[in-house]
Formats: sequence, C-alpha cells, structure tokens
Amino acid sequence: MIEVLEAPADHIVTLAEMKHHLRVDHTDDDQLIEAYISAAEARVDGPASITGRTFRVTRLRASYHSFSTKICLPYPPVINVIGLTYLDSNGDEQTFAETDQWRVIGLNTSLGAEIVPLSGVAWPSLLTTPDGDLVRVEYLAGYQNLNSPGDNAIPKEVAQAVKLIVGDWYDWRPSSVIGTVAAPTPHGAEVLLAPYRVASAYLAA
Repeated sequence: MIEVLEAPADHIVTLAEMKHHLRVDHTDDDQLIEAYISAAEARVDGPASITGRTFRVTRLRASYHSFSTKICLPYPPVINVIGLTYLDSNGDEQTFAETDQWRVIGLNTSLGAEIVPLSGVAWPSLLTTPDGDLVRVEYLAGYQNLNSPGDNAIPKEVAQAVKLIVGDWYDWRPSSVIGTVAAPTPHGAEVLLAPYRVASAYLAA
C-alpha cells in the first residue's frame, strides 16, 4: 500500500506554459486549463500514474505485510528514506534505525531503490496478523537537481507529454472526462513516456 503524505507543491507545466502551447491568449479558460493540467500530471506522475514513477518531489509512505530479503520502494527515484517503523510482536510501533542496521541501495537513480539489512543483521520480529501495514517506510521520491537541490530536474519529455495530453483534452472537450480514465492518453504522449515506465517490482508496495 502506498500513501501520499505530502503532495507536490509545484506543477510539471505552468498555466502560462500550457497557454503558450495551446496558443490561448485570453483568460476565459484558465480554470479549465488548470484542471486539465492537474489531471494530466496525475496521469503521468506518482501513485496511480501510467508510468509508475514520481517526477515531482513527493513525500510517500509504503506499507508492507512483512519484511523480505529486500524492500523495494515504489515510484522511484527515491531521494532519501526518512524512517522505517514496524509493529513488534506485542503490536507496539517501533523505529528500526538505519545506523548499523540497514542501508539503501539506489538512491537518486531511475532504476529504483531498495532497503537491505547489513551483513549479520536480522529483521525484527513482527506482530502475527494478516494486516498489510506491519512495516512502514516513509521517504521522499522525485527528480531533483543533485548539484542544486530543490531545482526542477524533471525530464523535458515528461513536460511535453503533459502538454500533449492537455492539448488533446482541450481540443476535444466534448469527449474528455477528467477525473476518470475515460479520456485516453494521446499516442505521442505514450511514446514520450515509454522510456520512463518502471519495472513491476517498483509499481506498488
């Protein structure tokens, strides 16, 4: 299970950029265009997206029913792991500190990140229950400029895909249903996004 604890504060494409792409020079449709932008961004970015990837910096929590040899963190790239907690055999929440216990492999890589225990370290015992949230990992995911943290490093192809999606919906408004899957993704956008689709191991917790 994946939860969004803190949604992105910015957009992949601004209203001004989108209006320039659409060649719209009036404000009558600003609210509509903004709604299309938000819907298109949800389609390509983060949980429930068609890419299975996080582009804008987002705070996430992934929950698991048990520990395994390695914990694959969904919706890469992972910027950093904030914390790992679990329910012990008594049902109490405990923090499993990173220091001398585990490490993260693959931070800030497009291939995804994994949490693995250090040599000789065993995962803690968990509460005996079929619940699916016994192990919880809180982390930041998204693209960022490693030389200038905080700067937008979202691939240009992704921004272009958002523009194509919004442009298609704007031109064919009678057949677009935002908020559902009724409006298809334009083929051009699919082609641009194809290289960014992630392996199934990182699609969901």
